[in-house]
Amino acid sequence: MVIHENIMPGKEQNFVKGHPHNHSSFGVDYDYASVMHYSPYAFSRNVLPTLVPLLNTPDARKMGNRHGFSAGDLRKINAMYNCTNKSEKKLFK
Repeated sequence: MVIHENIMPGKEQNFVKGHPHNHSSFGVDYDYASVMHYSPYAFSRNVLPTLVPLLNTPDARKMGNRHGFSAGDLRKINAMYNCTNKSEKKLFK
C-alpha cells in the first residue's frame, strides 16, 4: 500500500501503478523480495514509510532487497528470455 502523504514532493510519479497492457509479470506472482522493488522508505519526505506491504510474509519483510535476485526475479528473467536452463539459485549473497 502506498502512503501518499509520506512521499517527497515531485516524486509521486514513482508510485503511479502501471497499466496491465503495458507490463507483464510473465506469470510470476507479485514479488516483494524483487531486487527491483522499492524499499519501504523510498522517496520519503519525513523518514516514515512510503510503502507498507499488504501481506506479512518473509518476502514482504525483504522489501527493498539489494542482496541479489529473488527466486521470482530469476523465474521472470528465465521467462522473458525463454531460457530452458531454469535456475533459481541465488547469484549473490
